[in-house]
Amino acid sequence: MDDFDDFLEQTEKRKSCTEWICERINLVILCVACLAAVAPRLITIARYENVVHEYDPNFNYRATQYLVQNGLYAFHNWFDDRSWYPLGRPVGATVYPGLMWTAGALYSFMDAIGFPISVRSACVFVPVVFAVLTVILTYKLTKMLFSDLVASIAAMLVAVVPGYMSRSVAGAFDNECVSIFAMLLVFYFWICAVRTGSMLDSAKCALAYFYMASCWGGYVYIINLIPLSAFITVLLGRYSYRLLVAYSTFYFLGILLSMQIQFVSFMPVQSGEHLAAFLTFIGLLGFHFLKPIYDKHRKGLSKKQYYVFLGKCALVLIGLVVIALGFLLILERSGYLTGWTGRFYNLLHPSYAKDHLPLITSVSEHQPFTWLGQLKHSHILFFMILPGCVLIIEKFHIEDLQLRNSLHYRRQMINSNQDPANIRIFTRYALQMINHMKSLNDGIIFFLVYACTSVYFASEMIRLDLVFSPALCILSACCLESLFVSSYNLLTTKPDSQQSVHEEISELQAFEQKLTRRCPNLFRCCAPIAFFLFAVLMAYFFAMHAIDLASNAYSNPQIVMKWKQRDGGNTSYVTVDDFREAYSWLRHNTETNARVMSWWDYGYQLTAVANRTVIVDNNTWNNSHIAMVGRTFAQNESAAFASCQVLGVDYILLLYGGHTAYGNDDINKFHWMLQISSREFPEIIPEEYTSENAAFLSTDPSTFPPTIPTIPAQRQNIQRSLSIDHKAPQKFLDSILYRMVYYGYDQLGTPHQMAGNETAAHAQRVLAYDYNRKEAITNQGYPFVHFEEAYTTERQIVRIFRVKKTPISF
Repeated sequence: MDDFDDFLEQTEKRKSCTEWICERINLVILCVACLAAVAPRLITIARYENVVHEYDPNFNYRATQYLVQNGLYAFHNWFDDRSWYPLGRPVGATVYPGLMWTAGALYSFMDAIGFPISVRSACVFVPVVFAVLTVILTYKLTKMLFSDLVASIAAMLVAVVPGYMSRSVAGAFDNECVSIFAMLLVFYFWICAVRTGSMLDSAKCALAYFYMASCWGGYVYIINLIPLSAFITVLLGRYSYRLLVAYSTFYFLGILLSMQIQFVSFMPVQSGEHLAAFLTFIGLLGFHFLKPIYDKHRKGLSKKQYYVFLGKCALVLIGLVVIALGFLLILERSGYLTGWTGRFYNLLHPSYAKDHLPLITSVSEHQPFTWLGQLKHSHILFFMILPGCVLIIEKFHIEDLQLRNSLHYRRQMINSNQDPANIRIFTRYALQMINHMKSLNDGIIFFLVYACTSVYFASEMIRLDLVFSPALCILSACCLESLFVSSYNLLTTKPDSQQSVHEEISELQAFEQKLTRRCPNLFRCCAPIAFFLFAVLMAYFFAMHAIDLASNAYSNPQIVMKWKQRDGGNTSYVTVDDFREAYSWLRHNTETNARVMSWWDYGYQLTAVANRTVIVDNNTWNNSHIAMVGRTFAQNESAAFASCQVLGVDYILLLYGGHTAYGNDDINKFHWMLQISSREFPEIIPEEYTSENAAFLSTDPSTFPPTIPTIPAQRQNIQRSLSIDHKAPQKFLDSILYRMVYYGYDQLGTPHQMAGNETAAHAQRVLAYDYNRKEAITNQGYPFVHFEEAYTTERQIVRIFRVKKTPISF
């Protein structure tokens, strides 16, 4: 007996030692993952120092400055008179303040511990800090659902996955850089609450949801995802008291807390986007009270009586649904219940925004994700999505197998006349094990719902790919872990090993054992080694791909660019700083209260960097005001001058990329200006500014210009596009956008030699060439009466015109 006790003690010590070693290894892997998350995100710091990226981050930085300088109360009551002139903007009621709170807290924390930093540095480094926190939280979440090995692999993957890195490099101070951490924090506490049924965990989940609601409009996804997972859990017959306590506490506290955000306000109780959460809450309460009544009345019924009873229950349920729908219809007709927003509806109906909301469609990140883009962001992980889902679903098969084995063994104990006390003890132990397995799998159900919904939304909108990125990494980690374990079993399992009939094994493990028994020793040794080398090779290519994207795609701020320049066989990089050059000119050479009109893309940068008042900016809350700016750009000089007088415009800023092949200029955005303005002003007809695309015409190659088909069936397939050469319509040539962009280009050196069968007279009229649209500029040099050129940057990307103070009569 003493020898047996010594053996158990030694076994426990060996087990504790092994666990200690595994914990240290996992800790080292987690530290490496954190370092891997930091290094590629600091490439932009090494190149450009502390530069805030893109457009929206510039407003967030400006708002954080105001918060730090004036305090929290003044920030939430701030009325910004430098944006949306002459309307202005109440910032506190139109912004998600969580990002500014976070940056302000980081700034105050660093100052409190004796390492003071500037507000700009705090804003630049917030994405990097939260990338590290996201890696740690992904590890904790995955470990809770699966195993240490899966958690370590998931942490390494999420540290460098391109879909998440695109929004979390240093300087990308946008809402998404902290929102993914907040989203995973909600998921972590929700799974804890579902597994334990603890009101404390549910309250923590509600607090995390409050932070998420303060950071990003994507909180609507969470308030619909959690009810959906609860509904699916009930449909699968896995309802429990734990689910009711977790959801009721989360919903009640979460809704109350989210309503404290000024921008959210009463939307949780008035918006149709939150309706599913409320209906699920009522449904769970009703199910909890009606289920005992249903169970009581179904006992002792025959099969026919049971179906009659089931039909009556269905009729009652249908009646309740009809009453609820009628009540909701009354609320909607009365104006209390609002519908879905355009962006939310566009996710469920992808062509809605294209047909009705061109302002949403004009944003590139709101476009559907292409297969090539998905492969670019996922690389080899893309092919592990489906196998990862299958391996996770297999866990439910293990649960079912455990239940069947327990029932089989209990039946054997009863048949062998075992002691009833032993049978009761075994039954209680088996039920505890099965309930524990179900609580674990309830969390996995939520994860599967999250993975399936996020991959759908990522395919519908490019911006939402970062929501799917953590799920992608966890699914891939499950797949890789299974392959690693299978390879290890091939190396260590003996060929003649047998498995007991009722031992709890998965189908994959059973296949491994069959493969082990049938394969020769050479294959059993070489296959795992070959897989390991293949996995290392794929990991290397994935890491190189991620670092390449981080270096060349994500680390270049929009306000400063680096372009390749080839001189013979040598390649060098040229820094293009036209944006800051133009903003600096505005800041130092215009009046403090000068008002600048541009397309809405550049509004945030103008207010934050140039410190000048803008007519519209990236908030895009007023379609009519944006349409007025688009109409002004499409009008001729006299009409545009009258519109500028009405809007109070002093300067006009435009972007042109024809001289340097910069593709994101205002000519390429002009079709969106026409589409948006035509919704508000019927006199703007986009077809009058476009020409029929020669690439789609039925032409004879020997003739120029191309002939236009006269058959109606042929003309239906003709596509229209903006043309800047001799095919351009006169209305487009007269617009101030065209005239300002190409103003003075008749003096830009030698003519461009055009190829083809063009006449000599036409070739003489070609005075410049647009390298962006690959067309000749044949109409330049018109003098302005009401406008004058004020400044053009070094590479002629940004042009600024001054509006003359000439009185005009209406």
